[in-house]
Amino acid sequence: MIVHALCGLACGFVNILFRWPPGRVLGVTAALLVAWEIGEVAFRVHEALENRVIDVMVGLAGTVVALAILPWVGRPVGVGLFWGTTLVFLAGDVLGWRAYRLRGRAARRGTRQPTRSPPV
Repeated sequence: MIVHALCGLACGFVNILFRWPPGRVLGVTAALLVAWEIGEVAFRVHEALENRVIDVMVGLAGTVVALAILPWVGRPVGVGLFWGTTLVFLAGDVLGWRAYRLRGRAARRGTRQPTRSPPV
């Protein structure tokens, strides 16, 4: 869910470069988020439908937050916010995908994925 919020923030902050009306930004962001969820289905990421809807809504909320912040910052700060959120989003996405794959492998082998916290 965090990566979806970061994706939404990045989609909103990139508008510092495009200067689109908010409706267009939200429409493009919604289309990208839905395409992302379709991609997860194609790559067999197992999630409940409700979770997919929440992911899209969280991403759109991130876009709304970014669009609310942009009028208060200058272009250099807006560009920095775009690149910062984009890089953190990409890193989080790679780490999340890796963790998902490791959990899937562990489940197929019938073993638990190692955790760092002691068992309760």
